[in-house]
Amino acid sequence: MGVRLRLGGSPARSTGPDVLLRQARDVLRHEREVLGEPRRGRETEAEHACRQRLVDQVDRALAGPAEVFEELARRLAAREWDDAAELYAADVEITNRFSPDGPITSRGRDAVREFFTGLGGRLDSLTVIDAALTPGADPEMLTAEFSFAATAGGGGVHFSLPAVFVMRVRNGEIVASRDYIGPRQV
Repeated sequence: MGVRLRLGGSPARSTGPDVLLRQARDVLRHEREVLGEPRRGRETEAEHACRQRLVDQVDRALAGPAEVFEELARRLAAREWDDAAELYAADVEITNRFSPDGPITSRGRDAVREFFTGLGGRLDSLTVIDAALTPGADPEMLTAEFSFAATAGGGGVHFSLPAVFVMRVRNGEIVASRDYIGPRQV
């Protein structure tokens, strides 16, 4: 027996966690519309902030691979290194086949965060350009072909790196990625 929610007076039957998450998101959004903004006195600022965080978490859990990649690109361009790392699962495994030191595998969100933070210390800017996203036959899979455009040295050095990421995204998080990043082009 599935979970039942009533939305707009008609019952909806859940067939899986994604359906339930979508229904929860819809209920939360409907409540927000009915309650209005906190200044109307129906909801405190803390309740409103909590509700918004919950809606954001549900939206993220429903995000597909393309949306997660696009959000990763946005966060990298905005230099939001910690927030970019949060798009990766706690136990993510990333293999970089073309690392200058040979193939390397990194495990865990903390390793991703450390990498991004180190990158932020060396680069003035980092932008994903010319992205071509190809969904896989498996709905969790995405192949992203793009280039990183970057500046360093106070804006004095401009370069790009061609890249291909083959990513698996589950519940709005990158759980695995095979990264192929080519040589720097000045």
